[in-house]
Amino acid sequence: MENILKKLEDVKNNTDNLVFSHIASYLLSNLNNIDTMKIGLISKHSDVSNGSVSKFIKHLGFKGVKDFLPELKQQLKFYGVSSDACKKPLEKNSRYLQYHNLIKSNLDYIFEVNQESILKAVELLKRYKYILLFGRGANLAVINVYANYLSKLNYFVNYSFDLDVQKKWTENANENSLCIFFSFSSLTPNIEKIFTEIKQKGNIKTILFTANKDSMMAKRSDVILLTKNNEDLLLNHTNSRIGFNYLFMQILNLLA
Repeated sequence: MENILKKLEDVKNNTDNLVFSHIASYLLSNLNNIDTMKIGLISKHSDVSNGSVSKFIKHLGFKGVKDFLPELKQQLKFYGVSSDACKKPLEKNSRYLQYHNLIKSNLDYIFEVNQESILKAVELLKRYKYILLFGRGANLAVINVYANYLSKLNYFVNYSFDLDVQKKWTENANENSLCIFFSFSSLTPNIEKIFTEIKQKGNIKTILFTANKDSMMAKRSDVILLTKNNEDLLLNHTNSRIGFNYLFMQILNLLA
């Protein structure tokens, strides 16, 4: 018999999917109330959608709630476990603590692996005054912040929320430009295309903020600044706003 309780603990402690982690945490904290649980109740108290609960149950290997809850109840009797036995200190603040640990883990990783790359990025920014910033989705919000900082430091900066405008900038990019790309996956087709077109123009220096060191963009960039964890709280969304901000502010710190 596969131990569902252990799987719930594993999912709860896994910060790769915070939605599933929240659901697992709620279930483990309310094992005494299994008889009255329904999908709507689980989603309400986990602060997620019914669809997310269904995906969670399928992730555990069950077709639906009607298959999952009876099996969980049977295992509770078999192992003699109650929700009190699963509670730990800070259980009420588990979501607060989990997200803190995710960000802390990310920043620790960024600090360890990027020291040399940050110095290289600083040297490039000292050499170039014309900066082009590229990215889409969640990265556009942080790009706006970076552009404002660079402008205050007397850099000439081009950026846009419109991807079509970004594509046109490939015509203006030249050997006097420094192109900075922000892409968590480095696999977004439109951003890959812009990157490739710029590289095909010749000796144009590029800096890449990413979590994917094995991507084509990473392999061809002059400087790679790496993050690790997906910091987004929404299912199927990826970003590293805090990690990217930390990297950029460290660059400004050393540039000043």
